[in-house]
Amino acid sequence: MVLAHAVLDAAEAHGVPRHRVQAAARCTFGERDVGADWLDIDSFARLIDAAVELTRDPAFGLHWGERSPSSNFGIISSLAQWSPSPRTALTALLNFQALFIRGLPIGTFEARGPVTRMRFELGAMQQPARRAWAEFAVVGITMLIRHLGGHAQSPLRCSFEHAEPMYMREYRRILGEHQFAFEADACFVDFDSASLDRTVPMYNPRLSEAVLHEADCALARLGCEPRESVRVREQLAAACPRVPNMDEVARKLGMSSRTLRRHLEQEGVAFPTLVAEALRERALRLLGDPRIPVKEIAYSLGFATPSAFHRAFKRWTGSSPSEARTQRTAAAATAR
Repeated sequence: MVLAHAVLDAAEAHGVPRHRVQAAARCTFGERDVGADWLDIDSFARLIDAAVELTRDPAFGLHWGERSPSSNFGIISSLAQWSPSPRTALTALLNFQALFIRGLPIGTFEARGPVTRMRFELGAMQQPARRAWAEFAVVGITMLIRHLGGHAQSPLRCSFEHAEPMYMREYRRILGEHQFAFEADACFVDFDSASLDRTVPMYNPRLSEAVLHEADCALARLGCEPRESVRVREQLAAACPRVPNMDEVARKLGMSSRTLRRHLEQEGVAFPTLVAEALRERALRLLGDPRIPVKEIAYSLGFATPSAFHRAFKRWTGSSPSEARTQRTAAAATAR
């Protein structure tokens, strides 16, 4: 219902009353339903189609993503706002997607050296609503990254399954002048990895922990089990400063390493990737304290030499530890 009301908000911004969109979509519900009920995916697709038709805006998906306030999405909004970095916010979005969408995975998220890709799964969404949903997803994620980073971060590349539309000027105005691909095999957006590791200016560790706890409780109330990747991340974070291996984490979770590996593969995540994420977040947090020498950080994270840490950090973020420290120090000074 949170997403359904976001569609109605976007239509209303075009001057189309909410009740007209609902009537056209044969889908009636009230404000009291927000967060209390669920809308089936076919009804949601009809709602999007009705909004596109009644607003007479073929670029409705782009404008929906551009104008939707981040506060529209409940606890997910708070998770993102109080994350230490945009990368952590994207990870939280995927880990807790069951709080506002069921049966339609948002997608996967992976780092490829200097490029990080957010891939969206669109298969369960019917045509023609799929195009507007894809545009909303790509623009919404881009707007979230810009909001968290405090600057006009543009994607490196955007890929869509649908044909190139007539309103390319709007794509370029909203997403920037970069590479677009249409009629592709997948819908995804690529970002510069280093930009995703910058400190969020409003980051507050205590608020971040409190919101994460509330999100866990919300999942439990819905009867949803946390994804295994979430549980693995929690184990890796709790094991500070030593990073446990896969067998140790599997035992903690009450399963074999083979079973854990299978669960992670189903989520599109590899254990080494989760370990790298945990080490990266820990390194960034330690680099935020200028009193701790980089050499000491390297040894505390389990690296045999500072140069090995330097190479790994460069691979994770695209920048050196000293460059990242300078960026975090500057961001902290700006926030103060």
